[in-house]
Amino acid sequence: MALNIFVMRRRAKLGLSIRGLAKRVGCSPTHILDIEKGRSANPTIDFLASLGGALGVSVIQIVRATMKTDSSLNESEKP
Repeated sequence: MALNIFVMRRRAKLGLSIRGLAKRVGCSPTHILDIEKGRSANPTIDFLASLGGALGVSVIQIVRATMKTDSSLNESEKP
C-alpha cells in the first residue's frame, strides 16, 4: 500500500481532518495534502516519526504497511 493511501485511511479511521492531523504532526495542512495526493514521495524519518505519533502507529508500522510485497517486486529487486 502506498504511503498516501495509508495516511488517508488511518486519518479517516481516527476521524481527523487534514487540518487536525497537520496540527498534531506540527506541519502545514498543505504538507499533509501533498502526502495524501502522492506529491511528497520521500518524507524524512523525523516527519514519519511525527506522523506516526499523530496517527497512533510507529515508524516501523508505517514502513511495513507501505513496503512492496515480494510479488510486486521486479526481478532485479528480489533477494
